[in-house]
Amino acid sequence: MTPGECTRAAAVVGANGAIGSRLAAALRRSGVPVLPFTRQEPAVRDGVPSPSLLATRTVFYLASGITPGAVERAEADRAAFTELLDGLSRAGHRPTVMLTGSGGTVYDPRAAPPYAEDAPARPSGAYGAAKLRMEEELLSRAGAVRPVVLRLANVYGPRHGGPGGYGVVARWLEAVAEGRPLRLFGDPDVGRDYVYVDDVVRAMATVHAMGPDKDLPAVLNIGSGTPVSLNRLLGVVGDVIGRRPAVERHPPRPYDRPTVWLDTGLARAALGWHAVTPLYTGVARIWHTMTAHRNGSTPRGSASGGLVSGGSVPGGSARDIPRDGMTWPES
Repeated sequence: MTPGECTRAAAVVGANGAIGSRLAAALRRSGVPVLPFTRQEPAVRDGVPSPSLLATRTVFYLASGITPGAVERAEADRAAFTELLDGLSRAGHRPTVMLTGSGGTVYDPRAAPPYAEDAPARPSGAYGAAKLRMEEELLSRAGAVRPVVLRLANVYGPRHGGPGGYGVVARWLEAVAEGRPLRLFGDPDVGRDYVYVDDVVRAMATVHAMGPDKDLPAVLNIGSGTPVSLNRLLGVVGDVIGRRPAVERHPPRPYDRPTVWLDTGLARAALGWHAVTPLYTGVARIWHTMTAHRNGSTPRGSASGGLVSGGSVPGGSARDIPRDGMTWPES
């Protein structure tokens, strides 16, 4: 890698994952050198960072494997992230380190939404607490790295390789495709903030494009800024598939919260960013990808080279962001 490439390079830790795979592809299409790290090719071995990691302007940490319903990996995830931060500190490398947080679970549910970044943080469950601990690990090292936490709302989008994934959108469409009733947990009027993955990737790419000399807030909310009830989401799914799906009602799960949505004004001010993908459009893209996979065809916008317009990725030539993803966290 040349010195010029080093000043522009980005490391994606978790490059085979849901958002990481899309981010790496989007950055490459914009001409950004990308250094992918996976479980097979880790960023840190025995406390020593990969030499290539020390030649990057931005380190995107997207390797967490916990979900609201499965937090067994929380301590291992925190330890791995701490090892990476300590390795960068010892090496004297001070990149921007971007961590994905949970906008849907870290804020105090006793406060009324929408939640801005300065709203009280008081997770009501183990998932939110684990995500907040990782934020604290990063923010406590502000002298050694440049921390940026993107607190994501409920990210959704199509995935490469077939149906599946976390989150109500993917699970409901899977159920439709398999002829099963949709499972609706809790109050159908409870709202969530759904943000399409292309919009999330665009925010991340903007963080990289702004470079190391640009002062950014340490924490930014990334969401649509609009609450959508389960009832409304059910209507959108019905519009996309062309019929009202069967619904199976269930009581709320222990980790389900009241209505949550994010104030994204700071991201607009600091990054010039806002979500642009309408909910119907995003759900329709997932359904298109899912049905094409089940029919054995390659959907337009898949990894074979198709693109979906969604705005250019900053920091390079104007390119569209690829459409296919893997699995999606539910914040």
